[in-house]
Amino acid sequence: MVEDSKPSRLTGEVEAWISSIRVNIPYVGNELVDILTVQWARTRDRRLHESFLILGSILKKLGEDKIDYAYLNTEEFQQVLITCVEGIQRERTQEKRRAFVNILANALTSKPYSDRERAEWFAAVLGRQSKFHLLVLQAVASDTDTQEAIIRAVSDPGDRQALIGCAKDLTGPAFITEFKVPPAGTDDVETLRMIFGEAQLTANGEQYAKWLSEPST
Repeated sequence: MVEDSKPSRLTGEVEAWISSIRVNIPYVGNELVDILTVQWARTRDRRLHESFLILGSILKKLGEDKIDYAYLNTEEFQQVLITCVEGIQRERTQEKRRAFVNILANALTSKPYSDRERAEWFAAVLGRQSKFHLLVLQAVASDTDTQEAIIRAVSDPGDRQALIGCAKDLTGPAFITEFKVPPAGTDDVETLRMIFGEAQLTANGEQYAKWLSEPST
């Protein structure tokens, strides 16, 4: 009897907070309910659908023999899957959603098995990062021409400052090496050139970047 009452109790709670929003929030209560109950659900479903189509395409290219079915049924993979699904649902940028997909693909196919030990942590770290963190990792791992292309593509001064801040963040979990802070007054473009030219991926950073990339055949 207790188990049977849970769905109805949950439904009643949902109906209660929906009613509370409509009654207690003037002017926009109905609109907020629509966003929370209809629009957000559509957005989540669309992001998951698009992301799992990409995952399916990756696995087809790799072949069934690359998939570890034993790992698929472990609690470790279940946690990685949940973390990535939640990240895909929340994330507005296509770059980060694709990175979550790549983590899942790598988790299903990575060997040796020791490579998977940090998969859940990588997925959690990605959830806390922005697209600018990913750009910094790409730039640090690239040649000078690619670094210049990334700098040119980020034309907004605020976004350049975000790149600089994210570069500093990435030294925290030791994904890139420490770098000298440019002198005060150095413009953003030159600052980014100095950072990208000096910083390097650490062993942690190389493994993280590998997990954010599509597994190779």
